[in-house]
Amino acid sequence: MNAIHTPEIVAAALASRGLSPEQRAVASADPTAALTARVRIDGPLDAIALRRAVERVIGEHELLRTAFGTVEGYRGLRQWPLPATPAVDWREVDLRGADLTGPRADGPDRQEVDLDGCEDGAGALRAWLGQLATPLAIDEGRVIRVGLARFDEEHHVLAVHASALVVDTGSVCELLARVSEIVTAGGPSGSCGSSAGPINDADWSSTEDAAGRADAEPERFQYAQYVDWRAELMNDDAAQAGAAYWQAHFADASDWQAPRLAKPLAPRIGRVQARATLSPDLVRRLAVAPGRPDAAPAADDASAHEALDGIRAAGPEGLLQAVWWLLLARLNGFERFVAGWRHDCRTDYELMRGGMGLFEKILPMAMTPRPDASFSDWLAHCTALATSHVDAQEYWPVDAPSITAHRDAVFGWREAVPRAGGWSVPEVESSTTEHLLSLEVRWGPRPELVLSADGVRHSRAAVERLMCQFNTLLEAALDRPQVAVRELDPVGESERTALLAWRGERREVGRLTISQHVAEWAALSPQAPAVEAQGLTLDYRSLNQRANRLARAMSALGVTPGALVALNLPRSADLIVAILAAWRAGAAYLPLEPQWPEARRQALLADARPALVLHAGPLDGATAIDAATESAAVGCRQAALAGERLGLAGEPVLDLRTLDSGMPPTTAELGDLAYVLYTSGSTGQPKGVAIEHGQLLHYVVGSSAALDLAASRRWALTSSVVADLGNTALFGALFNGACLVIADEADTHDADAFARFVEGRGIDAVKIVPSHLEALLDARAPRLPRTLVLGGEAAPRALIERIWRLAPDTVIHNHYGPTETTIGVLVHRVRATDAQGADALPLTQVLPNTRVHVLDDAMRLVPAGAQGQVYLGGPQLCRGYLGREAPDAFVDDPFQPGERLYRTGDVAQVLAEGGLRLIGRADHQVKLRGFRVDPAEVESALLTLPGVRQAVVLAGEGAGGGTELTACVVMVDDRDDRDDRDDRDDRDDLRQALKSLLPSHMVPARVVRIDSFPRLVNGKLDRAAIAALSASMLTPRSPATAKAATSLEVAFGAIDGESSRLDAHPATTAGAPRDALETVLSQGMGLLLGRGPIGIDEDFFELGGHSLLVIRLVARLRKLLGIEIEPGLVFDHPTVAELAAALRAGPWDTSGFERLAATDWQSSESATPSP
Repeated sequence: MNAIHTPEIVAAALASRGLSPEQRAVASADPTAALTARVRIDGPLDAIALRRAVERVIGEHELLRTAFGTVEGYRGLRQWPLPATPAVDWREVDLRGADLTGPRADGPDRQEVDLDGCEDGAGALRAWLGQLATPLAIDEGRVIRVGLARFDEEHHVLAVHASALVVDTGSVCELLARVSEIVTAGGPSGSCGSSAGPINDADWSSTEDAAGRADAEPERFQYAQYVDWRAELMNDDAAQAGAAYWQAHFADASDWQAPRLAKPLAPRIGRVQARATLSPDLVRRLAVAPGRPDAAPAADDASAHEALDGIRAAGPEGLLQAVWWLLLARLNGFERFVAGWRHDCRTDYELMRGGMGLFEKILPMAMTPRPDASFSDWLAHCTALATSHVDAQEYWPVDAPSITAHRDAVFGWREAVPRAGGWSVPEVESSTTEHLLSLEVRWGPRPELVLSADGVRHSRAAVERLMCQFNTLLEAALDRPQVAVRELDPVGESERTALLAWRGERREVGRLTISQHVAEWAALSPQAPAVEAQGLTLDYRSLNQRANRLARAMSALGVTPGALVALNLPRSADLIVAILAAWRAGAAYLPLEPQWPEARRQALLADARPALVLHAGPLDGATAIDAATESAAVGCRQAALAGERLGLAGEPVLDLRTLDSGMPPTTAELGDLAYVLYTSGSTGQPKGVAIEHGQLLHYVVGSSAALDLAASRRWALTSSVVADLGNTALFGALFNGACLVIADEADTHDADAFARFVEGRGIDAVKIVPSHLEALLDARAPRLPRTLVLGGEAAPRALIERIWRLAPDTVIHNHYGPTETTIGVLVHRVRATDAQGADALPLTQVLPNTRVHVLDDAMRLVPAGAQGQVYLGGPQLCRGYLGREAPDAFVDDPFQPGERLYRTGDVAQVLAEGGLRLIGRADHQVKLRGFRVDPAEVESALLTLPGVRQAVVLAGEGAGGGTELTACVVMVDDRDDRDDRDDRDDRDDLRQALKSLLPSHMVPARVVRIDSFPRLVNGKLDRAAIAALSASMLTPRSPATAKAATSLEVAFGAIDGESSRLDAHPATTAGAPRDALETVLSQGMGLLLGRGPIGIDEDFFELGGHSLLVIRLVARLRKLLGIEIEPGLVFDHPTVAELAAALRAGPWDTSGFERLAATDWQSSESATPSP
């Protein structure tokens, strides 16, 4: 703003005054901000009389002819009235001859003209309003602009565009009301209705009343008086107490958050609105009594009368406000939150009524809901809080820029201003930052609710649903004010119907098992490729025949219908043959991972008791095999398979080609067991999930339709079959007669190898864990198939954006489902808009024949926008757990008697558009690299180790941004002479011991020793306090290594904010890098681990490294050093010193190592942080 030097107004400027706190808040954000209000006027209109009325109102209020600018000798913006009233900036347009074919506006402009005569003129009106809303010259005192648009003789729009420094919403509505009052008092020539007759009662005024007011105009309250009064208040006796009140109220709420509500599926720029008019019956009930209109409380019902008194005392505003806060609390899970109450102090002071200026304040309402409190108690609490806020409102620091969270969700109350007949309620828009969500009550003869939201954060469907929920909750509160608020359900009948209708379509799946479908493909397309692996291709005829022969051999070895066959086989063609063979012998299969610790396999075999354990070869000559011994320990027969040769210990090797290749007489049916997969258990023991053939068939048929599996003819199997993630590719390919291409270990553990695999093998579809894919995209020339199915964990937005940058035409599906519901039940085809706004991708489509409910603790449907636990039902629901009862996991379906639901433990937020978005877990389970892990199982394993007294395992963000486990332990040995070396040895010993008991993905990345665990008052472990304590014992990245984004950090993908990451191992001073190559490796490993440089003798894997980080390390070393190294080199040489030595000894030119490494090290010394 330019300083004032014009001689004509120097005198006025010298008499300038400062701004009110409300004006300062606007000026600090945007002094050019403005409000635009418009009203529809029906009936004949005298434009000259209307303009004179506007000029008269401007003349009545000094603020509407005030200039703003800087004045020498003062800080900040100042204001002063102009010496003479400027001519009103009047714009008039005749749209009767305009092209009125523009499209109807969406968003807030939908209501700009709601009448037949203007229906097609929305585009022209919108353009004119845009011209009207050009910047105002506030330094010249031109703070208001008025326009009139004519559509015909009966339809008009009056618009006011005014600086946000001179009007708030209430003021601009007051201005328009005053204009209508003056025009009406002018008589027939100025009438604004369909006739010059009197205004009806619903318009709140009569021409006689208006004329009377015109004869004796009262003196108008000037905003300058308010500014001076506010300045005096800051020094009065109550100022200190007022400031203390807000400090006390907001001190505990300063770190609170606004209510967390569901983000839209498709964010859009602009505002979205929903409106509702309260019925006359509901209006009467708001002011009269709780309960049904025809049911007054009994004379001796003291609590009912007390509730009635509370409602009467609160009044309509207090009651509606309390219901709004309750709805937000319900959607927020009854967690504490902070919101805003837009209060206009003109309603508290008679002197200020009719004043023009900025009087509204957004007062913070820090809410701590108690779900067991009655609505009457909740209402009393909200009323008392509002009353105390009003008493101290003048001392609220409205212009404090750091206090903003309460402005996200707002409640406002506006008394409908008196208006002439034919004048609509004003619509007001602001160029200042709008609230993310606001409910405004426009109270009058026909009270209206206006719910407005930012389209980026809330969808139109969500806002409309929220309005329905408010009305439903309002009626419930009036009906039953004495019950606990958690019992007041905002889900109305229409929403309940919609929620129950969200399920999969009905679809017939037939009577053939997957195995029988494979046999059909062998007959229809015998030469079509079925499986490719390790240079071997099996067509459908060969696959079918091999499976039949192996099935006959299994039966000869004692495998009977209903038995289990354990498959201790790597990912290979033999594995696929063995799965089909087990089914054709009438058995189910249990997959094992050959790389698991022996103790893990022993535990599963002892629990499952399979009839046969099938190992991978090699077969020794033609006589015997060196079979594993663990199966014998639990009484299982064992055999080894190598292609078409089967061997048993001490017996000749059987050539399977000598057996009959026809379909065996015994084969599985839909109700028989298909496979058992062990998942992590909350009891500390893994549980075997039993899946039947019919359940698997329902999944494959449903996913083939939802994911269009048949369109992909070459599916890659990249994951282990001990988890069901890869079953989408495995059975989806075989069911649809496509080819299953099995990736080698190198293909899935090397980014460049994966790129060659996808391109060289013609892969057009893969299902994969997002974190695994992210590591594989670090190739020098990444390649992606046409179809990606992401599952096993949440897919971050950054990954989706990265995929589409590399391959814009890639089709991405988000897929979800616990093992207990057979692979998956929900899918969503990812769209470009899904990468905006929310962090988690939605799930919008239910697989056929499947039921999905999101329920609260009382097994009630949660409303759209709220969070609850996911329950799943339908024919994909597993048989149960092998040999175990699970009363907590499987419950009766309250909406479909006689059916079961599976309680997933996953917490989701219901989307009003249809679908849900996963939020987290109701328990402590996590997903690690596609495997479901219950920390309780890891804790149980820790407690079996010598010296461990107590153990708590926590999940959190770890190296590379993924999830990892941290084990906190209390040890038995409490010697006083222990030192850091002893603690480090203990931690390393514990991790090594766990590796012999648990799969690698379940071994904690870090172990932290704690003297004793903090507990809650009820005696339970305080996991939050333990997490904080363990974090405090970790060593942050040192300032010397926290310099951001050198060329080395770019190469290794440093993460923003990495300098605050924590690590269980102190920054190493001993064992520092001895040369530039070791420096590169030390820093590179440290960056991937989310810490500073590691010591040259520290083990990458002991510090939290894992296979996915190895993929990224190798890919980036290839780019940085220009050499071809294999991931195995890192596994074999896990320290900086060992890896550097191995690199120097490798079969490549090392002459550039020192120069390249030294260059990057030197650049890191002077690099500037990157964003």
